[in-house]
Amino acid sequence: MVCSETFLLGREISKTDIKPIALDCMGGDRGPEVTVAGALRLLEESDAIELILVGDEKEIRNFFQDKSLSERVRIEHAPDRIEMHESPMVVKKRPNSSLVRCLDLFQSGEARAVVSAGHTGAYLAGTTLRWGLVRGVKRAAIAVEFRTPIGQVVLIDAGAGVRNRPVHYLHHAVMGVLYSRILTGKTDPTVGLLNIGEEPGKGVDVVHKAHRILRESGLCYEGYVEGDDVFAARTDVVVCDGFLGNVLLKVSEGFASCVRAFLDETLSRMADPSFSRQVLGEMAQWSDYQNYGGAPLLGIRGTAVVCHGKSEAVAICKAIHLADRLAHHEVVRRIEEGIVSLRSGGAFLDRWVDRFTSSSADEPGMR
Repeated sequence: MVCSETFLLGREISKTDIKPIALDCMGGDRGPEVTVAGALRLLEESDAIELILVGDEKEIRNFFQDKSLSERVRIEHAPDRIEMHESPMVVKKRPNSSLVRCLDLFQSGEARAVVSAGHTGAYLAGTTLRWGLVRGVKRAAIAVEFRTPIGQVVLIDAGAGVRNRPVHYLHHAVMGVLYSRILTGKTDPTVGLLNIGEEPGKGVDVVHKAHRILRESGLCYEGYVEGDDVFAARTDVVVCDGFLGNVLLKVSEGFASCVRAFLDETLSRMADPSFSRQVLGEMAQWSDYQNYGGAPLLGIRGTAVVCHGKSEAVAICKAIHLADRLAHHEVVRRIEEGIVSLRSGGAFLDRWVDRFTSSSADEPGMR
């Protein structure tokens, strides 16, 4: 393992940017019913964050009911909505959609971050096309936090790209390390590369090449990890392509829901109700995606948080808090500094980086 103690160390910054965060109120399975409730919850929890609620103004106001608009909130009317079944590239043709309007608010400098539970593929395509990628990054990635009883793990990529080149794994590892540092406060999080086995001959050629690059990267690279290692928190960051990461994420969510349902039914027959609630509540803290809020889309020139389409108000609220935290930590600047620092990794690393960054990524992502 090669580990640089100074990799991605950055200064902490004071919070001086008071621009609002743009919330896509039409995104998600239930639209304003949930997103507005999440916004109201956020306003109760924090007196420092301002919001722009983007969507159909009449629908948004309906969910305020008897509550008046806070002076920390304004509504940006955007009557159109991108549906989940549509192509990601419709963002080119839908300027009045709530998602595209959110992206425009960031691009114009009116907002400092965007939160959406809408069409992930369109979100990825829109941020890439309108904001662009961080200098040196060739593909954005979704970074998901896994909480286990043993520790926190960042899985990257969880669905932004389905076919990786070796250098994509390297860039995603850099971004995963940065995000892990923000979440855990660790100076040098460890990195593992997801594979079907730890032996040198296991897996596909692109993963073998990525393994060679990561060994020379200056990151705290631990080598190959397997699926069960994610839940054992063997490394702080696990890198994989977006197809594998998305499958792992969805299987994990489904299995966690199954276990909670089993425990709920079993404990209701065998234990005191208060004890059952306590057990299930503690388990939900690390197994229920509602308690995570959202996942950052890293590698784009801006702060964007992706929420689950089934998010409830609590998840929307937590996602806004996450967006605020990422903007505070100047994630774009730090990623760019991390990618640039790879150039000091020696001739071997430079050769690989040059070879695999000559052309950019292709797929706009998964829905």
